[in-house]
Amino acid sequence: MRLMTLKLDEAKLAMELESIESRLKQLNEASRLIVDRMKTLQDAGKLNPESVATMDAEVQRNQSEFSRLSSDRQPKFEKRNEILKDLNVKVMNWSNYQRCPLMR
Repeated sequence: MRLMTLKLDEAKLAMELESIESRLKQLNEASRLIVDRMKTLQDAGKLNPESVATMDAEVQRNQSEFSRLSSDRQPKFEKRNEILKDLNVKVMNWSNYQRCPLMR
């Protein structure tokens, strides 16, 4: 039973980490697009202070969320690694038990 609980916890953390990674990727891409838009407007001579302020605020919001998600990711990553190590030990112990007739 403990093995199944660990596997479920690991799967949940894996999904959470995947979701965080996906969002980080989206935020990175969004910030890149904003910078590209600013450069295009600047090259066209249409970049005004209001546009700069708006786009800068967007980048700052993205950066803030990026930092928060990055901080959230690390403990989840470490917990998942602990679970995977524990699962590995349990599977190895079970495997050794199955192979040794004296232990059954």
